[in-house]
Formats: sequence, structure tokens, C-alpha cells
Amino acid sequence: MRQSDKISKKICVVSPEVIGPHQNGGVGTHTYWLSRVLADNGFDVVLLYTGIISFNSSMHWQMHYAELGIEFVFVDDVVPHTGLKFENNVFRKSYAAYHYLRSHDFDIIHFQEMEANAHACLQAKDSLGEFSQTRLVVTVHSNFEWLADAMSLSPPDPLVTSLRSWMERYCVAKADWVVSPSRHMLKWIRQHDWSLPKGRTRVLPYCYVVDKTYPHQNTETGHLALFGRLETRKGLLLFLNALRSLPAVHAEKIQHVYFVGKVGETEFGPAPAAISKLLRSARFNYSVVSELHSEEALQFLIDKKATVFLPSTVDNYPYTAIECSSIGIPVLGSDSGGIPEILHQSNCFEPSVAGIRRAIVSVLEHDRPRLRSKYDPEKANRTWLEFNKSLLGDSVRGKVHSGKKAAQRQNQVERIPNVSVCIPATASSENTKKSIRSLLSGNLANLEILIAEESTEVKVDLSEFENWDDDVKLAVTRVPVEDSLSPATQKNILAELAKSKYLAFIDPGACVSPEWLECCIRAIAHSGAEIVATGETEIANSAGSDAQKAMQFKRCPLNPSLEVSVVGDHVGSRNFLVQSRIFWKVGGFNAQCAPGQESWEFWARVSTHNVKAAIIPRHLVVCQRNAPQQLTHSFYQTRAMILDLLRKEMTDWQWRAIRNTMLPAKDAWIRHRRVLNKPWFKKMMSAGIEDEVEEFVDSFDKLKQTGIRQQISAIGRWFRFPSSKL
Repeated sequence: MRQSDKISKKICVVSPEVIGPHQNGGVGTHTYWLSRVLADNGFDVVLLYTGIISFNSSMHWQMHYAELGIEFVFVDDVVPHTGLKFENNVFRKSYAAYHYLRSHDFDIIHFQEMEANAHACLQAKDSLGEFSQTRLVVTVHSNFEWLADAMSLSPPDPLVTSLRSWMERYCVAKADWVVSPSRHMLKWIRQHDWSLPKGRTRVLPYCYVVDKTYPHQNTETGHLALFGRLETRKGLLLFLNALRSLPAVHAEKIQHVYFVGKVGETEFGPAPAAISKLLRSARFNYSVVSELHSEEALQFLIDKKATVFLPSTVDNYPYTAIECSSIGIPVLGSDSGGIPEILHQSNCFEPSVAGIRRAIVSVLEHDRPRLRSKYDPEKANRTWLEFNKSLLGDSVRGKVHSGKKAAQRQNQVERIPNVSVCIPATASSENTKKSIRSLLSGNLANLEILIAEESTEVKVDLSEFENWDDDVKLAVTRVPVEDSLSPATQKNILAELAKSKYLAFIDPGACVSPEWLECCIRAIAHSGAEIVATGETEIANSAGSDAQKAMQFKRCPLNPSLEVSVVGDHVGSRNFLVQSRIFWKVGGFNAQCAPGQESWEFWARVSTHNVKAAIIPRHLVVCQRNAPQQLTHSFYQTRAMILDLLRKEMTDWQWRAIRNTMLPAKDAWIRHRRVLNKPWFKKMMSAGIEDEVEEFVDSFDKLKQTGIRQQISAIGRWFRFPSSKL
């Protein structure tokens, strides 16, 4: 048998969009044609769909794609999320994709940077070396940051903006390979200080197959079409203003204008409202066609014999240009973004009202424009096939050395120094004992446990550990502390008394799983990390085990990032393993923080130091979800401390702008006693009943200062803290 015959060819394409289940954009068109081209050329292709199904059912799409030689997997079918609640949908999709992919053996996995589906998988590869035999490829299309600038619209929520932006940048930085369909997008990424894997970036034009014969395309004078998503970024407003500014002698030649594409947003609201407003006095007919799939839209343009315009102000590598030029539909596009990499310069115009007006006049006077394209679908498909074959070769070479590397990592795990576990005073003695049992079930030869005890708390009964198995040298020390000491101060006292090189902090009431410490140690051995944390499962306060089971909140922490820490507590964890030297280098816990917020502020400081951190995307800690009384503590003080970390990096005016915008905006809702005291709010926070969220959001919108969210989002785009760079 030839060596090439021995190479496995199993590929997974992961995407929140694809043609069929939901009205898609260019990302969905790319994943569809990439899957088609790979399957048609002998690859075993699984399409893992993380989006929503609006048309038909998952079973229907499984059968549909099976006819194309592609296995369609809807992520909600294989990873049900009923009873599990995540902080936002981006976390849920990332976790679900990881949960599915880690149980399957793929040679190559293709992710899209949009919505950061690859985030948890890349955290696992970085921390534990999972997917070591799999090449994780991220294709860049239209990230959150790029879209916000292109749309000239502030995202609605600064927290979601910060989280998703960070996660997308993390995916690009940590990928084995980054692919862009255009040189434009790679240039944009570099200009905006994103990190890229050194020497592992490729420009590969999108795949496309002309799978049926189209007749020679004729145009009919006066029939024009804007093709693509109907939104600001795609040049909708410029196109409308160009039409309005046409001299009467030219406007009279227009028979009909078609707006063909998915409805998007503009500064005037949804696209139909903007079109109606700006063309109110138009002397020609127009229509909005927004419900067609890709092939239906192309056939519509052919039937109407329209000349297509793509007036994007910013674009990557639009499929509208690829499709029209490949089947012969006359098309003109702006010379922005990646469009000039598809269309010849003679088919491009300046993305301005004047530039579009000149192009329209030229079409009305000279009829059919000459179509000249730089894109070759067969060459593009061939390039993608060659790229995947080269990755398969790398995968085979990686498998040869995987056994040796695994053995080396195991030896490193066995050589990890002793660990001191610090547990502050708690009334949850049973959880403390469960955590100790879990820790003792690991492979450590020496374990020191320090427990703070207040005089007013019931002492934890540790008698069962007095004669523990001699295989583990266990030293348990009770440390009396004053009743008034904060959790931060208690942790610092325990850390000072600890004798081991590594400190493990376990929050009061938390219960770590048996594999928690072992996974943290493995992450240190694999990645060289100096501080490690894992995901957590938060159980809402509720009576009865069945109720608790239905109220599990999955917390998925991010790697250290000051820009995210400023907005909220989403970095790191309260339960983590850290080198003692690093703990004191960062400065220990800040005793000035409100109870429960000391870890939030500590991880913010970690991001300002040159500390190697690893996050394991497994939920190995169970803890109580914050009770409503804990939320009565204002976040102002802790957030102000975190903002103080920015001070030396900023001018005075930048500093005042950040503080005066961030602090009042993010603290306003939590300080408003009228909302805090509402029964539905307490019920939601204590029992996890999220049906009340809509009412809460409505109340928040009434309370917020005008434009506050937009101000925060705008600041987030121009300010980047250097230490947060990946």
C-alpha cells in the first residue's frame, strides 16, 4: 500500500452559518462550498453547525447534506443545553463545539473566527495539549471589531462586545493556521495589533463551483440591482444617495432598481425603512427582495437582466462578486476591501456618492459593462485542496512523535512540586471535606492543606483524614483568624504560612472534582503556565436536587485580559493553582476589595504582569451562584482599582474619559435600590429564573444614561491595553 493511501482524510468544518438551515451570509456560503469541494475530492467531511435552524428540521438537513456526501451534525442534537445556562451564547457554542470535537478524531478542523466557536478547543490545546494530532485552522471573515467599524454603529452591549472581541482575537492568535480569503483582511488584522501565528498564515480565495450551465447574460437598459446584505457596510446608504443625486436626464432612464439581499441595519433603522425614506421622491420603481437563497437570488438577477452594483464601503471577499463574475452577470464593485482582488480595476469604482453616481451614469449611457474578473473558481478550489493535503502530511508527522511527547509530559507531571491548598473560613464544612477527598485522590505525594477558622464558625470535622493512606503525606493546619478579616486577608495569611512552591486557592463553599488538581498540574507541565484555572459549574440557591439540576450555570473564564476585566468578572476564577513566587510578584489579594471580588481584581493584575496563564475549558469546580445579598456590594470600588492599573499607560484626558464613562455606566443599575429590591430581581438572581430577564433589561434601559452603552463601546474600539495583547 502506498504511503498516501495510509493517510486519514477526516475533516470537520465548524460554522455558525451554512446554506440551508437559516438565511446565511458569506460565512455560510464559504463553509458550504468548502465542504462540497472537500467531499467531492475524497475527504470524509463532517459539517458541525452551531447556528440556529429556522427552516425545516435538523433531520431534513442531515438527509440533504448526506446526498452531497457530507455528514451534517447540528450541535444542539449532540450536546443538549437544556438545564444548562451560560453567560452568553458565544460561550455556549464554543463549549458545545469542544464537547463534541474532543470525543471525535479529526485530522483537520476548520473554524470561522466569527463568534469564536474555536475558543474552548484552542484553550484546551494550549493548556492540556488536546488536539495535538489535529490541525486547527481558523478562517477570518468578519470579526466583531471589524464589523463595528465598518457599520459605523456602536454594538448594543459593552460586555458582549468585550468578550466576543477578545475571544475572536484569541482564536486567531492561537490557531495552528490562519486563512484569509483576501490580503485586505490580513492587512487589517496586522494594522489593528492582532497576533497571528508566525509563518502560518495563508491567503486562499473562497471556494466556488459553477455546477450548472448559465446562458450568456444580457442586460436591459435601466435595470439596476444592489446585491448583498442591505446594510451600511455594504454601501446601501451611499447607493441610495447616489440615486437621489442623479440628474433628471439620467434618472429618467432608470426602469427599476432591485435591492436583493438579507435585511440589515442602518442609521435610519432596518434597510426597508432607509430605502423608503431616501427614495420617497424617486421617479422610478424599486423593490426589496430579501427572502431568496443564493441560487434563487442569482436566477432572479438573470431573469431581470439587471446590472449588479456592489458599493461596499468595507468588505472582505464578497461571494456576491464571486458568484456574479463566475456565471457572467455584469457586475461593478467598489474598490474597497478585497473586492479589487476579485474584479478588475475597470469594473471598480470609488465607494462614494460621486463615484457610484459616475458608475450608474456610465451604465445608463453605455448599457452593458464589460465583465473582467481576477477570480478563477477552479484555481481557488485547487488551492484549498492542496492546502488541506499539506496539513494532512503535517498531521501524520505529528502523530509519529505524539507518543514520545505524551510520555515526556507524564514525567513532568510526576515531578511537579508539592502543593499547599488554602481554604478561607466557611460554613460549608461538607464541601470543604469533599474538596479534600478529591485532592487526596490525585497523584501528589505531599499535600499541605491550610484552613482558616473564625471563632464564630463551626469548625470543620477533619477526623477522617487523621490516619490517611501513607501514600499521600497529608498535613492539615487549622489557622485561627479574626472574625472581621476579609476573605482576601485570610487567603494572604494562609499563603504566607504555606511551605510549597505551588498554592491552590479554593473558595469557601466550592467543591473541586477529583481531576481538578491533576488537570491543573498537567496544564503546568504541558504549557509552562505559572497560574492555571478551570471552568466552574454554579448551582443556584434552590430547594431540592431536581431544582438544582435544572439551574446549572456554566462559567467559562477567559485568559487574562485587562480590557475584559474592566467591564466585568469574566477572567480567571476564584479557584486556581499558582506558583507562590508569582502570587507574591502580582501582589497577593487586595484586602480593599469587597468580599467575593478579590479574585476578579487579582486576575486583572495578572494581565498587567508578564505571567504565563492557562485556562482549562472543563467545568471541574462546583460552587454556589452569588446570592442576591452579595450583589448589594457596589462594584464601583473594585472596578476603580482595576481602572487604576491603566493609569500609567494613559494621558490625563484618556484617564478621565475612561473613569467618567465606565464607572457610572456599569455601576448604575446595581446601585439602584429600586431595582435591587424588586421581588422578581431577587428571585431571578437567587433561583436562576431567567424568564424575568426581559423585564430586568427593560428596567435597565429606563435607568441608563442616554448613549452610555455606545460611549463605552466606542472607547473599547480605540483603546487597547498593551499587556492584553496575545
